Amino acid sequence: MSRIQPVVDNFTGLEGPDDIFMKLMEVLDNLEIIPEGGKFYTFIYKAKTPNIRYDMFPLIACTSIEKWGFTGFNFHWNLTRNYTWEECQSQLSTSGGAPSAIRGRRPASTGLCPLVPAWH
Repeated sequence: MSRIQPVVDNFTGLEGPDDIFMKLMEVLDNLEIIPEGGKFYTFIYKAKTPNIRYDMFPLIACTSIEKWGFTGFNFHWNLTRNYTWEECQSQLSTSGGAPSAIRGRRPASTGLCPLVPAWH
């Protein structure tokens, strides 16, 4: 059993996305500032483009590192997305790439995929 599963099992379904993310971060203690290709990460993200919908708590597989940020496959949206350094609002938490930990954080089971308008 992953260390995430007990947290997910205790959700009542009444938690908001912020509450869910913070509970998960309590058990995800492997933090990094710069991601590595091939690893899985979750973090807080605030898009800079106004009037768009975006994933505030993305769950990604990092595919490349760039001067401006990094690219990753977003498991909530099933799309490759770009993430700029300035818009990352937290360190990146990694579970070490364990697939069982990723399954525990899928939006279908936890509601972890809030899509919110970008801040103006």
